[in-house]
Amino acid sequence: MAKMNIPTVGSKIELIEPWTFSVYGEYRNKTLGEYLNIMVSKQNSYKTWVEFPDPVCPPGTHMRDMEKYPICKHTFPPGTKLIIDRIFIRKNMPEFDSLTFIIPKHTIGRTKNIRF
Repeated sequence: MAKMNIPTVGSKIELIEPWTFSVYGEYRNKTLGEYLNIMVSKQNSYKTWVEFPDPVCPPGTHMRDMEKYPICKHTFPPGTKLIIDRIFIRKNMPEFDSLTFIIPKHTIGRTKNIRF
């Protein structure tokens, strides 16, 4: 019988195959976007926001979702280490279900963790 693993917050995982996912161009993904050089922070006297500068996203992967947040696809290679930082599930609203990950700073030679 196959076993199913439901991770908990704090679980550490290592990718064994490439993983492609969507990065939404919004402030919670700022550190990841800047780390991957796919997102830049902009600001004016009223607010700060993030955006994907064209043509950073590969053709066909840069789109708008619900006319609010741009999306860019990214692929992490096998061997990437991640920590599950947040699990969010809403009953009867699967479009809001999400996982938040951390890339530990020591695995990428940085002084701060990357959270997305």
